[in-house]
Amino acid sequence: GAHTSALLPSSRDSSRAAAMADQHKAAGNESFKEGRYAEAAQHFTAAIDLDPGNAVLRSNRSGAFASLGRYADALADAEEAVALQPDWSKGYSRMAAALYGLGRYAESADTFQRGLQVDPSNAQMTQALQDVSAKLAAAQALHEAAAAGDAQAVGATLQSRVHPEGFVGPDGATPLIAAARAGCAG
Repeated sequence: GAHTSALLPSSRDSSRAAAMADQHKAAGNESFKEGRYAEAAQHFTAAIDLDPGNAVLRSNRSGAFASLGRYADALADAEEAVALQPDWSKGYSRMAAALYGLGRYAESADTFQRGLQVDPSNAQMTQALQDVSAKLAAAQALHEAAAAGDAQAVGATLQSRVHPEGFVGPDGATPLIAAARAGCAG
């Protein structure tokens, strides 16, 4: 009896862990506001270790990772936030932003749409969806120019900072593959 109860956390221990998680979250938010994203991510990681089922902490760390350009890590945290709290639009917003950072524009647009189903009046997400849709259209134009072997159009589109993998053709070919097939890559 006494031996097993020592292994179980008391309510005092769990409330202390929650208080420590809140302290790390507050420190992480402060670091994030000041642009110290790596430090923010460390604080959010410490908070997540204490409170692993907290969607807000996952979302916050996703934002820190995205700000560091660590989009795969940002995506993993955002997916976890959505799994933990599927009725919270912020998780979808973080997930869509990470997908966008990875150049996965179609998935990003789909994810923003899923977020808008949860929160239809979210103006920020509506604007982001429009921006991603424009990038997706540009990526599609890049794909078409590459497939047609139009090196000038490819160059102009790439200069507009469209991710070369942002659109995948119906045959699974990215613009780079389409360009290689058409003989204008490199």
